[in-house]
Amino acid sequence: MNTQLNDVSKHPNVVVIIGNGFDLSMELKTSYKDFVKSKYFKCILEKNETLLMDCLDFKRNNSKIALYDNGLAKWVQNVTTIQNWVDLEVEIGKYCKSNGHNRDSETIRKEIFAIRYFFYKYLYFEIERTQSSIKDMTDYFGYEFIKQLLNYKDAFHIWNFNYTFTLGNILAHNQINGQEISEIIENILTSNNTSLGIFILS
Repeated sequence: MNTQLNDVSKHPNVVVIIGNGFDLSMELKTSYKDFVKSKYFKCILEKNETLLMDCLDFKRNNSKIALYDNGLAKWVQNVTTIQNWVDLEVEIGKYCKSNGHNRDSETIRKEIFAIRYFFYKYLYFEIERTQSSIKDMTDYFGYEFIKQLLNYKDAFHIWNFNYTFTLGNILAHNQINGQEISEIIENILTSNNTSLGIFILS
């Protein structure tokens, strides 16, 4: 590792690209398959008020998420069961192309919105779990890679394509302050209107 990182100092302005594989390498449950197996995805499938309250953590009358039959969620669950994994963006495309079991475009838009909404809720759950356990991740390759990379922090910049804050948590754990973190990392996925690699028009 050190031999490769030494090359960074010879080539300033190196861009390091971080994606979900970084989180997965640290055994975080941030894959689409993990989401489909979670209680948050179950909220989309089941008309269960109690489960919904548990996922949203606030009163039902403050929620804008309707309980209804989500054909897209069933499609995704079926694919995940058959393949034991799922590319969510691809399956959304296939579902739309198939005309969503004869659903109209507005219904399909709501189905996508529900999945997007609960995907974010699930990720926030994982973010909170990560923040409290970052000290237990120091033996992972990803943690050690970032720690070693900090020896050359004037020579590189990170493009972060993750929805989670794992990378920032690692930097903070290594005494990098907020201002320095913002200078090192460019978080690519920051818009509230983008998720799952697609655009949602409100």
